[in-house]
Amino acid sequence: MSTPGRHRAPKARKVRLSKVQAIALAATVAITGVVAVAGHASNATSQTRSASSVTKHLESIAIKTQVSQNANAAKQSAKISIAKAKTQSKLAAKTRAKAQSHAKAVHAFRVRAHIKAVAAFKARKAAAKAKSRAHFRAAANTKASVSAYVSNRSRSTSTVATRSRTISRLRGQVASLKSQLRKPESIGKNAVAIADNYRGVPYRRGGTSPRGFDCSGYTQYVYSKLGISLPRVAAAQSHSAVPVRRSFAKPGDLVFYHSGSGYVYHVGIYAGAGQVWHAPFAGRAVEKVRISTHNVTFGRVSKSAAQNALALKLAKKTAKLAHLIHNK
Repeated sequence: MSTPGRHRAPKARKVRLSKVQAIALAATVAITGVVAVAGHASNATSQTRSASSVTKHLESIAIKTQVSQNANAAKQSAKISIAKAKTQSKLAAKTRAKAQSHAKAVHAFRVRAHIKAVAAFKARKAAAKAKSRAHFRAAANTKASVSAYVSNRSRSTSTVATRSRTISRLRGQVASLKSQLRKPESIGKNAVAIADNYRGVPYRRGGTSPRGFDCSGYTQYVYSKLGISLPRVAAAQSHSAVPVRRSFAKPGDLVFYHSGSGYVYHVGIYAGAGQVWHAPFAGRAVEKVRISTHNVTFGRVSKSAAQNALALKLAKKTAKLAHLIHNK
């Protein structure tokens, strides 16, 4: 507490001095002490001057010292800055190297991931392709199996139908042959019916087939269809046939054309009503025409030859029919 009636003492102010002022002040104090110890050798004026010169000298020394210290501090600061710069450069280089390494690692990872993805895609594609092929093969096999089944079934059905038709046809042929054996005159009608099938076949010298006929080749081929064998040439056919008067001639008999000397030079098959089926000559074709000459004779295939041929043909047809019936 403060005493009433008294003034408070002012607080001391703190005075901050620079290094140069502090050094100068210290030097002044020291010199003042030295001067006092020396016994006050000079008066106050000389002391002041000496102190002033000393102070100036000390100030210059202090300034030099300060400049040197500043220079050293600057050098030290430069060294520190260079060291920091080197350290930062090293850190930056390490950071860049680390970033580059990381980028390479990321790139390598992406490349590996891309390769794996491509390989997986190719594998899926190959698997899908293989599955599709397997599906197509299975479908093709199924289709082939179905086609084979249908074909076999159709073939079987067709075979059964063909067999039934063949049996029916053979039965009709056997019945017809039996009728012909009972009535030999039906052979001539059948010969005329067969002769009609080859109308328009061209004449060819020496021809004995539907590619081309001569006269005797034509009659020989027609009767061979009935199972009856005739000689090759017209003269020989006239000698093997049984002579028939013209008024008793029947369809199917052979008509022989004679030259003035009596030689048989042409032959045809009598069609009835004064007409004949024959292969005339080169440049013409098989035709039915009216007999225009009287220098002709008629002959009939012998009954025994016709019956033998019919019997042989009947035996073959009967055997074939029996085989089809008993081997179902």
